[in-house]
Amino acid sequence: MNGNKTYRYYLMAGFIIIFFGTTAGFWVELNNGGHEYSTGRMFGYILFLALTASVWSGTILMLGIIYKEKKWYRLSYLRIFSTVFLANSSLCAAHAALAAIILKKISFFTYPAPTLQVVLVTFPLFVWVSLLATILGFLKEELEFNNTRFEELKFAKMQAEMDALKNQVDPHFIFNSLNALSYLIAESPRHAILYNDNLGKVYEYILNNRNNDLVRLTQEMEFMHNYFFLIKIRFADAVQLNIHILNMKARNCLIPPISLQILVENAIKHNQFNADHPLVINISANDSYVVVKNDVRIKEFEHGSPGTGLMNLNNRYQLITNKQITIEQDPRKFSVKLPLIYQ
Repeated sequence: MNGNKTYRYYLMAGFIIIFFGTTAGFWVELNNGGHEYSTGRMFGYILFLALTASVWSGTILMLGIIYKEKKWYRLSYLRIFSTVFLANSSLCAAHAALAAIILKKISFFTYPAPTLQVVLVTFPLFVWVSLLATILGFLKEELEFNNTRFEELKFAKMQAEMDALKNQVDPHFIFNSLNALSYLIAESPRHAILYNDNLGKVYEYILNNRNNDLVRLTQEMEFMHNYFFLIKIRFADAVQLNIHILNMKARNCLIPPISLQILVENAIKHNQFNADHPLVINISANDSYVVVKNDVRIKEFEHGSPGTGLMNLNNRYQLITNKQITIEQDPRKFSVKLPLIYQ
């Protein structure tokens, strides 16, 4: 339970214990000698407050044991009622008998209290205390159980969404890579061998970080060097990548794996370029962001973009860090800022 609900629970428990404890002392005293003030009378009331608190605590303890051993939702209402009724009745009877024994040995009030009368007076009151403790205890346990289940389901949902987004990255990358490799095998077998070797290193990084939500920026930079080797084999000097990350504080920060690759691939996918007019992609960083910026030369046959890669990347950031990526575009430049995550 949160702080406010815990506070209200203990406040209500204290009120019930004080109310029924003083009521039990009052009725026993009323039936056994009046209301003359004495030190013994005060101790009599303390005795009933202690016994009432003991009934409450004992009920909560038994509920905890029953709840732990046999979950409420697995039991029928009849079994719940019978189990709680027998346990609480035994507890209340034991405390009523204990009150009678103590009052027989020590007379706190004006006259000795008859044993049977003490039992008949205190037992119903203790039953009420136990009943209220059962209701509040049951609600408390159910609330805690539901809160735990909610957090578990929330985490499972988030993990499932993360896995789905990660799995959308891999097929796209494989498709592009295999298409390029197929072309190189036919056109340049020597380049195809180099391409295949580097493709193995790149995909090893993807597999090793498949279950990682975050990696260091230095790891992602190393991966980008290997990945861009594949790009250079495919496009030669038609694509240029400049990485300028001198900020040591930024280099030790974290970002989602393969996020830079998604942005570089996005730039290559949506822009036209050739050796005379190469596509220049710049990666830089400050204390807050790593920035990927490229020239804008939209392909002539491009009629808008669904932006699936950027949307998936933004969703990953939101799930992991509750932050969003920043996209900036003008007629000449397109840039994406990825928030850096500090440990």
